[in-house]
Amino acid sequence: MNYMQNNYQTNAQTIRRSSWSLLQTPCWRWSAVTALFAVFICCTTSYSQTPDRFARPSVRRQTVLRPTFNSNYDNYSNTGSSLNLGVQPQQPVVVNPFERFQGEVSAIESDMIQDAKDSRFDRYTLFEAALIAAGNTDAAKLEEYKQQYNNRVYQLAQLMPQNATELQKARIILEYLHREMFREYLLESSNVGAIFDSGIYNCVTGATLFNSLARHFGVNAVALELPGHAMSRVYLSDGTYYDVETTCAIWDVKASKSKDVIILEGSVSTQELKDKIDAAFAGEKVTNKVKVLELSQPVTRRWALVKLAVATLRCEPKHSAEVATQAVMGTPVKVLDKQGDWYRVVTPDDYISFIPESSIIMRSEQQMKQWRDSQRVIVTAFASSLRETPSSEYPVSDLVLSCILQVQNNDGEWLTLTTPDGRKGYVKASDVADLNEWKTQAFDAARIEHTARLMTGCGYLWGGTSTKVSDCSGLVKVAYLSNGIILQRDASQQALTGQKIADWHNCQLGDLLFFGNSKTGRVTHVGLYLRDGKYIHCSGQVKINSLNKGDSDYLYSPLSISRIQGQIGTRGITTLAAHPWYCNQ
Repeated sequence: MNYMQNNYQTNAQTIRRSSWSLLQTPCWRWSAVTALFAVFICCTTSYSQTPDRFARPSVRRQTVLRPTFNSNYDNYSNTGSSLNLGVQPQQPVVVNPFERFQGEVSAIESDMIQDAKDSRFDRYTLFEAALIAAGNTDAAKLEEYKQQYNNRVYQLAQLMPQNATELQKARIILEYLHREMFREYLLESSNVGAIFDSGIYNCVTGATLFNSLARHFGVNAVALELPGHAMSRVYLSDGTYYDVETTCAIWDVKASKSKDVIILEGSVSTQELKDKIDAAFAGEKVTNKVKVLELSQPVTRRWALVKLAVATLRCEPKHSAEVATQAVMGTPVKVLDKQGDWYRVVTPDDYISFIPESSIIMRSEQQMKQWRDSQRVIVTAFASSLRETPSSEYPVSDLVLSCILQVQNNDGEWLTLTTPDGRKGYVKASDVADLNEWKTQAFDAARIEHTARLMTGCGYLWGGTSTKVSDCSGLVKVAYLSNGIILQRDASQQALTGQKIADWHNCQLGDLLFFGNSKTGRVTHVGLYLRDGKYIHCSGQVKINSLNKGDSDYLYSPLSISRIQGQIGTRGITTLAAHPWYCNQ
């Protein structure tokens, strides 16, 4: 009998012994039932040894996924709407997780408990059962939670790449939860509804919601019980499975056990995540050796400024890797770690990717503050150059829209400027604007349109985010940044921001049009609305097309529309002036 089968037979005793002991804690009775529900109903196994857990690095975010192997995976199944909970041995042990529950229950609670008698649900989804087990019995409130859940499913569908693998789906779901829903870890919070109400979660509710969403997208996700902790496991169709630490979004951690002490090693990006690890293992004997990347660099090298007119950031630390995004001169980045001649950095729009050392100049926090306090200008010309002398035809550096430089001297028609790495040259005063004045500009749809139209004919490059070359969402970002507004990087992220407009006939200049698969709702493209049904976008090249199906230049009908005007400061929409990396607040 394989490990999984044997462990399933003993799992009933494990659950009775460890999970029901939660009832002895001074928690409200439904908190204990929720913990039991998440551990058993979602559970495939429990650990007698603390597992190794880590996340392979990924661009933009990192996930909490650890590959292991199960040679007898075929014994696991999930058919129809009924969840087959765990590997079925030849003589399966069937336990009602609520059989020892005592106390008065409502009709809907009673029905849910009856449905769970055979260790599976036929009439309830995992999410519905979790809500009920947490004491949410008001029909109207349950319906409200279900609608919110369905809205999240719709948003996730927009983020899913076409033909996404199970592992990609799991990563996207986990990243989405931490970016959009999880706000505060609270050990005592065992009501999954609290995630929707206030973003408060713990290991149980986090794993429950992750598993529910994963199953919705065809990913076999179950829960794992550790002493004092719960997490998830994702089974892949090739027989491998990944353990998912749902309490952390960025994770490169390995756990081992020496006698009765859990030893944690590896790295996470922020101190906040290390604190989450401590909270997740509260009550255990733990030696936490996890390194915090943002604190691991010397204090003089925790920040950097882009020193090239346009720097290319990549998905892996090599020049042959896929382009992730671009950043223009003067863009501040937070340094996480160094791999060879490459640095893993975070850009102001929260992208994690790799940039070569030759593209940046390292800075300390004090140096960054001095830079923010200094007199700076921003390039407002579509293209310019920093010249050796005003009369020279040779540049010190090329410049593009939105590059930021420091002022050394103002000679009227020409300004003496320096690049972040100290190169000095001359720029026409008409090509730049004082940053302190520029950043106070009001929303200006005409300026946004003007910038986008100037890029007409520019070619398409995946990851491009400059006036030299762009992709579809890069075009929109460049146009809006010319008005001082920082948008999310990807079209699928941008689609989740702003005020929703139901019909394109109600569009205004500057609204964002999102296109993609009408069956799945997945967004793959974005354009900028102009007027009279016309929009500008980058598809092969930057060009103008029509939304009117009768027009000869008709191309695509939008899945959704977002209005940015009036939404500055809401989720995913900020300004350079309000961003603390650019300006001292």
